[in-house]
Amino acid sequence: MIAVALLYGPYNAKVVNVIDAETLWLKVAVWPGEDRTMKIGVLGVDTPSLNGKCDAEKLMAKEALEMTRAFVGDLVRLNDVRKSKTNGKFYARVRNRRGKLLSEALIEAGYGVPYRKGEKVNWCP
Repeated sequence: MIAVALLYGPYNAKVVNVIDAETLWLKVAVWPGEDRTMKIGVLGVDTPSLNGKCDAEKLMAKEALEMTRAFVGDLVRLNDVRKSKTNGKFYARVRNRRGKLLSEALIEAGYGVPYRKGEKVNWCP
């Protein structure tokens, strides 16, 4: 089990870059007049890797990345922000301007599965 610290939220954030379908560089408004740029992992979803084991996984990862870019646009809202005590990475539920969850959209589109700790998904045929 990953130990996490639950932080306050929600936070509004400007999208700086989409690294992959489930990892974003965001400029987060943490306090009035104070922003922090940080890498945020998307809670609740596992997607194919851009460095996947086969061409099918790599292609699917590129398509998922493009879907994430289109879905999030330039602004998102973060809820349930957590910082892992084991790796220091931040995770959050990411919503677009319409309030839709990115994790659910990726799963519904077939580009992701619900994240289950310790389970590896085989994206290759």
